[in-house]
Amino acid sequence: MSVTVARGRAFWLRFSGYLIAALSLFFAWRTLGIAADDFRAVAGAMQAWELAMSGILFLLHGLLNAVAYGLMVRSFEPSYEAARGASAWSLSVLSKYVPGGVWMVVGRGALLSADGLRTTTIVGSSLLEQLVSLGACVLAACLLLAIGQGARPMSMALAGVAVLLAASCVPLLAARRFGIESRRVYLASSVLYGIALLPYALGYWLVVAPADSMDFLLHLFTGTVAGVLALIVPGGLGVREAWVSVQSGPEGGSVLAAMLFARLLILGSECILMAGAAAFRGLSR
Repeated sequence: MSVTVARGRAFWLRFSGYLIAALSLFFAWRTLGIAADDFRAVAGAMQAWELAMSGILFLLHGLLNAVAYGLMVRSFEPSYEAARGASAWSLSVLSKYVPGGVWMVVGRGALLSADGLRTTTIVGSSLLEQLVSLGACVLAACLLLAIGQGARPMSMALAGVAVLLAASCVPLLAARRFGIESRRVYLASSVLYGIALLPYALGYWLVVAPADSMDFLLHLFTGTVAGVLALIVPGGLGVREAWVSVQSGPEGGSVLAAMLFARLLILGSECILMAGAAAFRGLSR
C-alpha cells in the first residue's frame, strides 16, 4: 500500500468518525429544539460546590480506570509496576477522541512496549479492559432496568450477571489460556472497573439533575455502551449524549446541554490525568 493511499484512508476514517459524532449531536439538537441559552443555563444553575464535586468525581472515575488498567497489565506480568501501566493509560486517554477506536490502544501500546512488555500482554490487557468495563456497564443497566420494571427483576438481574461473568470470570477461570499470570491481581482490576462506575454516574447525575434518576442512569449506561461500540466515533462523542437526551422526553433539550457540559468536565479531568502521568513518567526515568 502506497503512502498516499494510506494517508487517504486515514483522512477518510477521521472524517467519517467526526461526521458521525456531529450528525449524532445535530440530530438530537434539531429534534429537541435546544437553544444556546440551555447550555449557558447549565453552568448558571449549578452551585459552586456541585460544579467542583462533579469535576472531582469525573477525575476520580478516570483515576480508578487508570489504576484498574495498571492492575490489568500487572496481572499479565506481575513484575511490572501498576503505576506505570496507569500512567500509560492516562497519557494516552485523549487519543480516544481520534476517530478509529484504536488510537488510545496504539498510544499506550507504544508506551508499554517501550517499557519492555510483551505484545501478548499489551493486546490481552486492552481487550479484557474493554470486555470487563462493558460487562460492568451492562450489569448496571440490567440491574437498573430490573428495579424499574418490577415484573421480571430476577431475569434482568441474572442477564446482567451472566454478561459480567462472561466478560470477567471466564478469563479468570481460564487464566493461563488468556495469558493471565496472577488471578488475584486480575480480579482486583475487574472489581475496580465496576467501582469506577459509581463516581461516573454520580458526576453525571450532579450535572444533569434529572427528574427521574433511575431512568436517567439506565439511559446513561446503555448510552455509554452504545458510544463504546460505535468504534469509529471519537470517544463515543455525540452518541452517548444523543441517546440519553432523546430518551429523556420533554426535558431532553436541557439534558443534552447538561450532557455536553459534563463532557467538557470529563475532558478537563482527562487533561489533568494526562499532565500528572507525564510528570510521573518524567520523574521516574
